Amino acid sequence: MQIVTVKVPQGRVKVKMPASLHVTSGEQVGLAFLDDRLSLFDKGSGRVIRSALHDARPTGGK
Repeated sequence: MQIVTVKVPQGRVKVKMPASLHVTSGEQVGLAFLDDRLSLFDKGSGRVIRSALHDARPTGGK
């Protein structure tokens, strides 16, 4: 896996994608968001914004 920064009209997003996909700086790419794999972070604090995704994860019995 690799993490790439993608510029979008609203700013920038970090995208995790397979290392087998090769992109170059400035190349236009398409994005699709899978709601069961999406994490959002607060810009000010850097902390994750909790969602149903995080509430649904198993906690290991804790």
